[in-house]
Amino acid sequence: MKHRAFTLIELLVVISIIALLIAILLPALGSAKKLSRMTQCQSNERGMVQSWTAYVIDHKDVPVGSENVEFTDDTDPNVYVDTAWVRTPLGGPETNEHLMDGDLYDYVRETETYLCPADDTTNYTLSSTTLPRVRSYSISTFLNGYEWSGWNGKLNVARSLSQVPKPDQTRAFQDEPDPRYNYPLNSFAISPWGSPGEYGWGDWPASFHFEGVPLSFVDGHAEFYRFRDGRTSEIYDFGGPAHPGSKDYEYFADTLNPGATLDNP
Repeated sequence: MKHRAFTLIELLVVISIIALLIAILLPALGSAKKLSRMTQCQSNERGMVQSWTAYVIDHKDVPVGSENVEFTDDTDPNVYVDTAWVRTPLGGPETNEHLMDGDLYDYVRETETYLCPADDTTNYTLSSTTLPRVRSYSISTFLNGYEWSGWNGKLNVARSLSQVPKPDQTRAFQDEPDPRYNYPLNSFAISPWGSPGEYGWGDWPASFHFEGVPLSFVDGHAEFYRFRDGRTSEIYDFGGPAHPGSKDYEYFADTLNPGATLDNP
């Protein structure tokens, strides 16, 4: 029995249908990959804050220092924080060894947890070799970080967990881009309400995911925050222009230290 061969027109029709299906499916596959990365990032941050909580429990209510180095506080020379969650020398490059030297690593135990899977920015160029970043996350300055005197007592950093009155509303970890040294330098800080520099981003949230950022909170939960102001995803440098009226800035200021008693209200 003879089998009829496909005609050229029939082959072209089949190829066109396949090409159309690929064109339809590729964006969906790309979106699925982005969603998977965002979900993993959120899981990383949940794991980080749970590790942070375990550290606090083991150290009698005192959080690990949220800077990259030990420091004496700017507002009170009697306050010396002798721990650092990561220990990265100023200028970098930051490596996995610096993460492992940090005081939080014994609780995290995996260097991959420090890196957002959607963060493909580079860390540092050394001898013409470009190194990938090993860390995407920062801790909020409010959680045992450096209190700058220029904030005029408007932050009142928590030196113990008991000084965080609203843990379910207080940010802990977030993605942060930082072009100064190509790794998140120090803690995540913006000027608190009532201090000079309102609406002027110092640090700002990364926009690796769907024009928004996963966040974790002191009570241990994590959630995705979608930007409400298009200007936020356009910030490209530290100390960028102020964004008066920005709902994103207001949200990050409101979740900095909600309900905390200020030294100078």
